[in-house]
Amino acid sequence: MHRRDRLSARRARPPAPVSDPVEALRRRRVCDLGLTIQGPPFGAMIRRLGRELAARKIRLRPNFYLSNEYGCVVRTANVGVLWTDALPQVPALHARHRDRTRDPEILMRVLRHETGHAFCYVHRVHERREFRGLFRVKGDFFASYPDNGWAPGPRDEARLRKGEHINVRCLKHADEDFAITFQTWLNPEIDWRAQYAAFPAILEKLAFVDAMARRLGPKPHANDPRDLDAPIESLTMTVAEWFASAGRPRNS
Repeated sequence: MHRRDRLSARRARPPAPVSDPVEALRRRRVCDLGLTIQGPPFGAMIRRLGRELAARKIRLRPNFYLSNEYGCVVRTANVGVLWTDALPQVPALHARHRDRTRDPEILMRVLRHETGHAFCYVHRVHERREFRGLFRVKGDFFASYPDNGWAPGPRDEARLRKGEHINVRCLKHADEDFAITFQTWLNPEIDWRAQYAAFPAILEKLAFVDAMARRLGPKPHANDPRDLDAPIESLTMTVAEWFASAGRPRNS
């Protein structure tokens, strides 16, 4: 056998098997993991969310898909959810990469939150004059979104102490304020009228969400299910490469 043939033969040999199951998982491509949005844990949660929306007579059902991070594609009802939360629990993998997993109730809050964004976008609630006044929108709604380095300042914290917002994340942008208000309103375990009776500014926002849901919820809406951002099928890097990449997921 010529040297070139010997080299070709060596290159053609399959890589040696890996005995460590975590290392074997790290070497697999994300898109080849076989994860689906219908599988655990999201499948059951999305069905639960559908029941909550139906109870409020809201027709919207966001198009959820596994993605690079959590987020609703602007102006659509397409919602990406982080693929690592659909990965069967592998504590050693998460520990190695200092990754955090979310419990089911946190994930439900995230799904309700992203549904709030989707409702706002497809029904164009953000264009209404009452919305812009109530949520203090100045200028272009989307262009005014702060960068990822945003942190609340002293004036923001003063507004929070006065009871104008449900939590500190509401202060980032009117888009987040509405989505968190919607998330709170939709949660069947929260009696929002009683819980926020002492906070008129918050109560006014919750009442606005309630009115918009009653008025717009039963109406149909347009959505292009192809308008996705980094679906899992496009994530061709290995699990190890994904965790090591600059595209580490932002906190949801």
